[in-house]
Amino acid sequence: MVVKNKKFTEEEIKGSDFQAVRYLGCDFSGLKFRFSSFEDCVFTNCNFANAKLDQVNFNRCTFPGSKLSWLNFELAKLDDCNFSQSIIEGSVFQKQSLKTCSFAGADLTSTVFENCDLSGVDFTESKLERVGFEFCKLIKADLSRAILAGTSFEKCKISGTKLDLDGFVSFGTSQGFVLS
Repeated sequence: MVVKNKKFTEEEIKGSDFQAVRYLGCDFSGLKFRFSSFEDCVFTNCNFANAKLDQVNFNRCTFPGSKLSWLNFELAKLDDCNFSQSIIEGSVFQKQSLKTCSFAGADLTSTVFENCDLSGVDFTESKLERVGFEFCKLIKADLSRAILAGTSFEKCKISGTKLDLDGFVSFGTSQGFVLS
């Protein structure tokens, strides 16, 4: 099933299950998602800005070119989702296991990850400016070619994580190191 350029209402999504739906240019902005489930769905160039996520599940979903800004993902369940090439500015991920998700090439400016397991997550070529990683596991995560200006890593467990030289310098300065 393909849905194009539709502005959704809360009544259309509340408490519903959606499987293998392709959404193209759809608008979900400002809606309250409550007790909804999306499985194997593709959201291409969709707008979720300022939506409220309350007990919503996204399983094996992809979001190419979609805007997921100013969202709090704390009450959402995210399994095997691909956020590559999406815009996720100013959002919050709390207490999430995102080990099976990808953020390659995503714009995550000013986003916060708190108490998240990001082990093995792909952040290659992502824009991570002013992102806060707090109490996160970044074991074997890939931050190659990511923009890390102003990014902080507070009390994170980091091991085997890939960084390029610019990322290494940004990480060092976030930990209080000074180049001389």
